Amino acid sequence: HENEIKRVWNEKRDIARKAVQGKFISHPIFNKRILISGKSIKEWLNQPFIYTDEKFEILLDIEKVLEKATYMGPADKHDTSNDRLVQSHIFKTQVKDIDAFIVVWEYDSHDYILHSISDRPSILNTLKNK
Repeated sequence: HENEIKRVWNEKRDIARKAVQGKFISHPIFNKRILISGKSIKEWLNQPFIYTDEKFEILLDIEKVLEKATYMGPADKHDTSNDRLVQSHIFKTQVKDIDAFIVVWEYDSHDYILHSISDRPSILNTLKNK
């Protein structure tokens, strides 16, 4: 059973890598180029989320999903051990009957990297402009 789960996860990761890795996406208000890296894909797929299948589908369609998402603003950095990380940026979207939150990390090099998705509204508590 565990091998089957790992096989499916690896399959999804490979599909996502072929579909979106290395692409840049953007948001109409948050006018920055956001890179989807291999690490983005791994973190996105590892992230706990109530709707697992939809989480994968959103990643494959992330360009359109992010374009329609609401930019909530800059947030405290979510990884305090990463010195290069300046802050996070939160975008809100709808997944079935819940709000979901897309997280983009901003680095001191002015690179913006897709990080993850969350189904926890408490992530809004990290917004700088509450």
